[in-house]
Amino acid sequence: MRSVPRVVMLLLVSSVMLAPSCMMPLPCPCGPTIHQPTRPGNIARPPDLVLLTHNPMFETVARNMHPSWSRNGHELVFERVSYSSEGDSGLCVIQVDGSQPTILWPIEHTTEPAWAPNGDWIACRVDSKDGLMLLHRDGQRSQYLGKRFGNASWSPDGQRLVCENALVYTNHYFYFVDWLKGSEQSLLIGPGDNRDPAWSPDGHRIAFSSNRDGAYNIYIMPVPETQDQVEVDNSQIIQLTYATGDPQKGMIQPTWSPDGKQIAFVCNSGLSTLSKEGNLYVVDAAGGEPTLLLDTKWCYDPAWSPDGSWLAFSYGARSPTGLLGSDIYLLRMKR
Repeated sequence: MRSVPRVVMLLLVSSVMLAPSCMMPLPCPCGPTIHQPTRPGNIARPPDLVLLTHNPMFETVARNMHPSWSRNGHELVFERVSYSSEGDSGLCVIQVDGSQPTILWPIEHTTEPAWAPNGDWIACRVDSKDGLMLLHRDGQRSQYLGKRFGNASWSPDGQRLVCENALVYTNHYFYFVDWLKGSEQSLLIGPGDNRDPAWSPDGHRIAFSSNRDGAYNIYIMPVPETQDQVEVDNSQIIQLTYATGDPQKGMIQPTWSPDGKQIAFVCNSGLSTLSKEGNLYVVDAAGGEPTLLLDTKWCYDPAWSPDGSWLAFSYGARSPTGLLGSDIYLLRMKR
């Protein structure tokens, strides 16, 4: 890995706690936290925190978000929205060392990409198509999956996806989509706004965020054993975090470690889950006290590498011009 100085209109806090040195339990704040911003000459802190989007292509202020790893861990795909008429927007692929950034699909508002675990298809929501699509790594082939779907997560065998209901804000349903058979199944999961479904590596569980009991928290539910089952018994849903307070804040965006033993997530302290003001945490999938990974605001979209060594995430803050830009970083999780 390498990092180079770059001129970026982003603010980064000076207090950084790197994994695995901060493995002591810490409380999860739900209220606003105050940090004094600094502007270091080198944003990346090698070797444990690496700025991935350091290529000259990224010198214009833009939102680089939602990283997702290729099956071999050599590449990442993410969505890019440039604020400049001269900048590039669309679905971007980059090598894990930060080289060869390429706009694979130059489609604006192509969001929430998820790379298939056993192939070259990338699921993402395309606003111009008002639905979920599969886009191929070759930049040529595509397949439309459905209007109501968004924020998809792949099953380990790459045959099905679990998705949010993208048509309503209060989301009582998830959907299973079998892209090979062209079939779908709705899954009623109970009250509240349920978001961010993440399929476990063993294929038997789905982590998600929900404000069913107040603030957003991380939960785990079993995957239905049959296609006919359309409702999850609430007694089978396990709560992992226990934030309280504002139903627009809390714990969101769970992502599983490859061995299925831990779940990284974002503790959002902004005005709502859309404000992207979060700290990175990790919790054992079996339960326990969450551990703070990175003591800085503006982190979101965590994604674990296939070998478990790195956690990719988006980091963004307002530039001196007021634009909310963001970059993709890698945080070392193990050596």
